[in-house]
Amino acid sequence: MFPRQSRLRALVLAGVALSASAIARADTLNFVLISQGDTVDFSLPVSPEALWHSQPGYDVQLNDVSMSVNGEQQTNGINFYTKGYGGGLQFTNGAFNLYGPQLFRGSVYDPTFLLGTFGLSSYYDSGPVDSNLKISLSEAAPFSSDVSTVPEPSSFLLGAGGLAFLAALSVRRYYRKHHPHAHGAANAGGDAPLGEDA
Repeated sequence: MFPRQSRLRALVLAGVALSASAIARADTLNFVLISQGDTVDFSLPVSPEALWHSQPGYDVQLNDVSMSVNGEQQTNGINFYTKGYGGGLQFTNGAFNLYGPQLFRGSVYDPTFLLGTFGLSSYYDSGPVDSNLKISLSEAAPFSSDVSTVPEPSSFLLGAGGLAFLAALSVRRYYRKHHPHAHGAANAGGDAPLGEDA
């Protein structure tokens, strides 16, 4: 059996490693689309689950995507097309209809978005890829900026209470280990322990 301090140290290190791995894993990607003077920001899961297909086998359609268009909040649907269907993406409201590389790997039934910056062209223009039209996909920060980093009082008190309990338990064990006869001093007069008859 490990000494108590070694077990505690191993437990703390395991907790830190588990927390670090949970923080390092990105489940969400940030999308930034720059198109003809417009900037659109939105976030999506790396591998979305709720999928629609406007044309089965050719696209991934995500409905009700919350986004910022030039700083204004909107909700829209987005179709991401396979390379065989022109690649790129289209907003269901028709505001953006852009072709280029396929932005996901895997099938339209189980897609995983790619990381990077990709050049796009508008279907309304017949020219080559416009260097001003691009979309960037990057890992989202582990913590959202709208989440408070200050714990609520109840969470703080619960945590502080737990730490106080662990400290008291540790002091009690230390005291019993280093003063083994002190806890028997109450019965030094020969009195029977509570609950027992003499």
